[in-house]
Amino acid sequence: MASIVKKVVKKAAKKATKQVVKEHPYAALYSVLFLLVGALVGFFAYKAISKNDKYVLNGEKVITLDYSEDADKTFTYVEEGVTAISFGKDVSSTLVTTSTLNGENGVYVIPLDKEGEYIITYEVDSLKYGRTFIWTPTILTRTIKVVKGE
Repeated sequence: MASIVKKVVKKAAKKATKQVVKEHPYAALYSVLFLLVGALVGFFAYKAISKNDKYVLNGEKVITLDYSEDADKTFTYVEEGVTAISFGKDVSSTLVTTSTLNGENGVYVIPLDKEGEYIITYEVDSLKYGRTFIWTPTILTRTIKVVKGE
C-alpha cells in the first residue's frame, strides 16, 4: 500500500513540475506588473487615510518662568496637552505622560524658589507613532525652565 502511495505522489510531483515548466511566457511579467499596481494602490490608499494625521504639542515647546526672591514659591501650571491623530482616529487616550514635576491630570506645581528645568514627556501607543516592530517611537517633550529674573 505504501509503495502505491509513493508512486502516486511521485507521479503527481513529476506532472506538477512539467506543468510549471510549461507556464505561459508572460506569467512572470504579469506577476510583477500586478505586484507593482498593488503596491501603488496601497501607497495611495495609505496617503488618503492618513492625510490629516498629526502628533503635535499644543502650545510652546519651551516655557520659561522667571522667579525672584519676593515672588510666590510655587506656580500652578496647566498643561496644554497633545493632539494625537493616527490613521484618522484620535489616539489621545493611549498617551503615556511622564514628568519630572509633581502633579496629575495635566496640572503641575512648579517650584519657583530656585532655577531648574522640568520636562513633560508624551508617548503614544499607535502603529504610526508608537513602539511597533523596529521603529523608534515618536516622543514629544515640553521643557519648562525656571530662571532668576531681575
